[in-house]
Order: sequence, then C-alpha cells, then structure tokens
Amino acid sequence: MLKDVSLHLVETYDDVTACLEWLSTTQADRLGFDTETTGLSPETDTVRLVQFGDALHGWAIELERWYGLVEEIIRRWLGTGRRFVAHNARYDVAMLRKHGIVIPVHLVDDTMMLSHIEDPTVSIGLKQQSGRHVDPKAAAMQSQLDSVMHSAGWTWATIPVVPRGPVAVYWIYAALDPVLAVRLWNHHAPAVLAEAPRAYDLEVSVGWLADRMERAGLLVDRSYALDQGEEFSALFDQLTIQCKVGFDVDPSSKDQIVRRFLEDGVDLWKRTPTGDYSLDKDVIRSVDHPLARIIEQRRKVEKLNSTFLRRFLEYSEFDGRLHPSINTLGFAEQSAGAFGVITSRMSMSHPNLQQLPRGKDALSKVIRNCVIAGEGKTLLMVDFDQVELRIMAHLSGDPGLAAAFATEDDFFTTLTRGIYKDLGIGKDDPRRQLTKSYVYATLYGAGNDKLATTTGVPLAEIEQLSRDFAQAYTGVPAFQREVQRRARERAQAEGFPYSRSPLTNRRFRGEEGKEYKLVNFTIQGMAAEILKSKLLELDAAGLGDVLRLPVHDEVIVEVDKADVAEAVHILEGVMNDADLLHIPLTAGVSIGDRWGEKVDYVPAA
Repeated sequence: MLKDVSLHLVETYDDVTACLEWLSTTQADRLGFDTETTGLSPETDTVRLVQFGDALHGWAIELERWYGLVEEIIRRWLGTGRRFVAHNARYDVAMLRKHGIVIPVHLVDDTMMLSHIEDPTVSIGLKQQSGRHVDPKAAAMQSQLDSVMHSAGWTWATIPVVPRGPVAVYWIYAALDPVLAVRLWNHHAPAVLAEAPRAYDLEVSVGWLADRMERAGLLVDRSYALDQGEEFSALFDQLTIQCKVGFDVDPSSKDQIVRRFLEDGVDLWKRTPTGDYSLDKDVIRSVDHPLARIIEQRRKVEKLNSTFLRRFLEYSEFDGRLHPSINTLGFAEQSAGAFGVITSRMSMSHPNLQQLPRGKDALSKVIRNCVIAGEGKTLLMVDFDQVELRIMAHLSGDPGLAAAFATEDDFFTTLTRGIYKDLGIGKDDPRRQLTKSYVYATLYGAGNDKLATTTGVPLAEIEQLSRDFAQAYTGVPAFQREVQRRARERAQAEGFPYSRSPLTNRRFRGEEGKEYKLVNFTIQGMAAEILKSKLLELDAAGLGDVLRLPVHDEVIVEVDKADVAEAVHILEGVMNDADLLHIPLTAGVSIGDRWGEKVDYVPAA
C-alpha cells in the first residue's frame, strides 16, 4: 500500500540537501527514475521533471532549475555500484540523453519488460500495473490529473509546477512513478528471474538496440515522395471523374455505388451488422464489374497517399529520416491501457513500416522506393526463409516436414506432392497454393470455415485437404494436441492455460476453451525470440551501428558501399543457423539503393 510513501518537490536548497541525504541513506538495491516531458517525441519534446525514488520516497525535480542536482544524483548512485530501474526505461533514458544526461543502459532495469513477461494478457501501463500489484489507488491518480488538466485546458507542456493546491497533483503524480517502478520490480522480479531470466535479458537487451535503430532511422527521398504524392492525387481525381462520367456515380457515396451495382445485376453477397450492403475490400474484389475495378484502385491510391506518402513527409520533416517507434513487445492501445502482444512479436508505429504494401505493382513499389540509402551507402536486406514453418517442423518433429525442407525443390511443392501422392505436381499447380494457404491457416489457428471463405474453395474440399494433410504429416496434429493437453492440465493446476517457449521458458498465456491458439502463440513467440536473438548477434558481430530496422522477419542494414561484401558475410553467417533448431534456419540477402528496388545479392566475380 502507498499510505507510508512520502513524496517531495525540490523547491529550495534545503530540499536539495534533504534529497541528497535520502540518497546516501537509502538501502534500495535499485534507484527508481522517471521523467515528465512536454510530449512524446524524443526529436521535438523536452524534459520538464526528473523523478527519483525508492519504495518509500519519491522526489520530483524541475530539470531547468536543478539540472546540476539531477547530474549529481546519477553520479553518486553510479558510485554505489547499484542499478537503476524505470518503467519503459527506453523512453526516459532517451529523453535525458537529449539534455546531455547519460544513464549507462547496462545498469538499467525495466519493469515494463518484467510486467509483460509475467503476464502478457494485461495492460503494461505503469498505473494499470501498479493498480493491480501495488495499490488500487495508484491507477486513480491518473484520472485526477486528467481532470485537472482538462478543466483548465492545460497540456503536458503547460501545466504549472506548483507546490500546493489542486494543480500540485502534477508533480505528486510524477514523484510517485519511480516509487511504483521500484515496487513493481520487487513484485515481478523474483518470479520472472527465477522462471524466465533469458526472456527478460533478451527483451531488455533488444530494447536498447531498438533505441539505437530508432535514433539512426532511414533516409527518405522527400522530393520523390512529394512528386509521387502529387501524381497520386491527380490519379485519384481522374478515377473520381471516371466514376461520375462513366457510371453516373459519386464514388464517395456508398448508396450510389450500391444502386449502380444492383441495377447492373451484381450480387452483393455480404451485409453489415446493421443490414446494409457491405462494400468492403473482399466484396469489391469479388465483383466482376468495371466500376468495381475503378473503386478498388481509387481506394488504394488514397490509402497509399494518406497512410504512407504524406506521413513519410510529415515524419521525416525533422532531419530527412524516418525514426519509427520499434515496439519490441508489440503494442496495442486499448481502452483498458497499453498492451504488448502475447507472443512479443515486434510492431512499429509513427509510421508503421510493417504495413507497407507488399505488392509488385507500380503503385505499391512507389511506397518502398521512398526509402533510400544515404550518399555513398546502400541498403542490405536479410530475410528469414519460412521461419514459422521451420519452427513448426522443429517442434512437431514430423519427418515429412523435415524432408520437405531438406530437398532443393520448392518447399510447398514438395509438401503438396506428399498430401496428394502425386509426384507430377509443379510450382504452378493450383493445389500448391491451396496447400500453402491451408498450412498458414493451420499455423495461425484459422478454421476450415474461414479458409473456405477466404479462398473460395468449397468447405468439403478444405475438410478433405485437412484430413489428407493430417495423414501425410502426422507429427503436426500430434504436436497440436499435445500443446492443448498440457495447457488444459496447467489450467486445472494453476488457474489458466499456457505454453512455454523452448528457447527462454517464458509463458504464453491462453484462454480456457481456446487452448488451440497456444500452438500459434508458441510458434510466433519463438519466431520473435529468434529474430531478437539474431539482432543481438548482429550487434555483437559489429553491425550494430548500421542496423536500421526489423520488419517482420526482415532486417534492414545501411552500409558504405565499400563494406558491402564484409557486411553480407556477417549477415549470412549470423542469420543462417544450422544448430538452433533441428531444421536449419536459412536467410537470403538482397541489395538496393532503394528499398523497393532490392535484388538478390550476387557476390562480385
């Protein structure tokens, strides 16, 4: 509980003396720290308050007034040989670094990482975690501060620092944060460090590497992005005119589009929850009508322009480079707070470069071509080959899957031949694509009904494929059943179903009645851990300063052209791994001065 906590605002030199005296006498093994800033951008925002604390005392310090005190506290604590702890430490370390204050990251622990590893199904926000594990009143203070700020129209940049009165909730709220971080460490650390220390070390280490990648960023060809944005806008206007002139339809009017389709005998096969006709992307793609093709292209042009080209220009305005937030735990903002994803698959925001169009058409290619190498440099991209399926083969121990990876033939072609008992099946056989869709649907936990809907293949045919696959590759359904069986046993014994990572022993929590999802969680979680481990290996091998971005299972590197051969040698040596799994991990390297124009790397003769 927090009733025994004392919170202090440094206002006078007597307060400075008291703060340093507290620092010299605290028995805490970790010093909690936090910052309050004018906003959330390390590029454009600044620090207002710096806070330190232990389990019983929290201190709020105005950086502009007491900069020397902040430096002195850090210097003295470093002299004790003890560690620091914060919640979402990457952000606070980055903001302090901007002001010339450096906390060595190898001495910093992060309770956000601990919280996620302990239970990835709940919010990792500091106040939500503290409300669950420290004191329910901790979460209530956020609402009190929000109310004060809203009533006066204050922002994080303008709310005043005053010692007393209702507005004092700002510094009180701030001074409490390092106390909460220390208490969360004391709560979570014993269990996490006993059960999954490798998971914690991995997450903390890759978080600091992601911070370096964010700071480096990727160069944007701003003039190219601007020109392409103008062309996209012009094309959007042309497509709008085509709709109006050719079909008497305003393409922004759903009712007019529906009316024209119905008049022309189009079967609109899907409705919204309110009973209206749906015109979502699946419906538009399925409609055999020239208006549908124009609508589809018009939507694509608008999305590419607004979601990517305009944002590329916005986010690169500061220094010509994109500095996307690399969320190493994954990230989803919900009404109940901020959540990491259960598998800890990395995500990205501001902008989300994981959602760039993957198509090979001219419009999609434009988006990736906005990202370029700097002068005298080039981009190298290294991408794992079918890492999730290799993990499935490893975990299931199925000899057929292992054999399919061992052959030099196309993996899915070999797999399809095994299912249909037809050695004449080639890469262009439609059964190969259906098999590929089925395997990935199985991997991601999608049912036969959903696969039938997305592929347009009759359900009976999908169900027959499911039976044939299970018969040909018996290890896969056996593995799936075993994951679910053990999860149900754990639910009975411990209150909730879960699986564990064979690599780090972290828990992937599931839901009772949906234990089947743990198959996907385990595979995706291992894939996330493998990529993070390989990023750290690349850093240790000397490529840390040229690493730029992890995108799904791809890593982007920006190197001097004179260093390409050496960098490729390191990339291939690290990412190709015959020992980590029973099935060798393989990866290919591509090269290009623009991301959208990458080609397979071929060594110079």
